[in-house]
Parts: sequence; structure tokens; C-alpha cells
Amino acid sequence: MYLNSFKSRFQWIRPGFFKPQLRSDLLADAKALMQIFDRCVVWDPKKDSKLQALIKLVGEKHKSEKILIFSQFSDTVHYLSQKLQAEGIKKGLQLQQANQRNVTDLAYRFSPQSNKKTILPET
Repeated sequence: MYLNSFKSRFQWIRPGFFKPQLRSDLLADAKALMQIFDRCVVWDPKKDSKLQALIKLVGEKHKSEKILIFSQFSDTVHYLSQKLQAEGIKKGLQLQQANQRNVTDLAYRFSPQSNKKTILPET
């Protein structure tokens, strides 16, 4: 996949530059990471204190308001979106990953009056 679809995104180093020890070192690192993963318990969103605080904030305290949540990480956006929707929080909610299209434009469209933007740029 990386040699085809994403080839232009990387500057590849010829395999001849690597020492033979690299393969075994990488394998040892991968095994060590798998041991760490095996020690971890299954993630329970009900025990995620930050998520629970967010659910309370947007589901109770600001229930009738529009909410715009930004995150740099797409996994976080996906996680929050999934969990908030599972809690029935859908209306007036927009989650946005920081590197997606123009986030300023999104904020203007989300709340044009408070941003003093009555004429919005075309997308």
C-alpha cells in the first residue's frame, strides 16, 4: 500500500543502508508493544472521566445550545462523535478535526451571527 498509493509521501531509504540487526530489533520492539497491549484492560467509556464530563456539559448544562468541538486527532473526533451520539446528543453538535478543510469557515457557518458573518464564502 505505501509503495503504491502513498509512494510520493515518503522519501524511501534503500534497504542496503540498514544493518541486519534492525529486523530483529524491530521485531523485539513489536513484541514488547504487544505485551503492553495485553496488559491493558478493555476500554470502558463509562469510566472515561473526561468523556463523562463532556456528556454532562453538552447533554445537560448546554443542552439547548449549539456545540462545536475541535480536535487535532481524527481518532478523537470519531470516538467523541460515536459516544455522544450513543448518548442521544446529536442536535446542534459539530465535531471537527483540526486538519480538515477550512475550520474557520466551519465556525462561521456554524454560528454566522455571533461571528458577524452574514455573507459566507463559497466552499
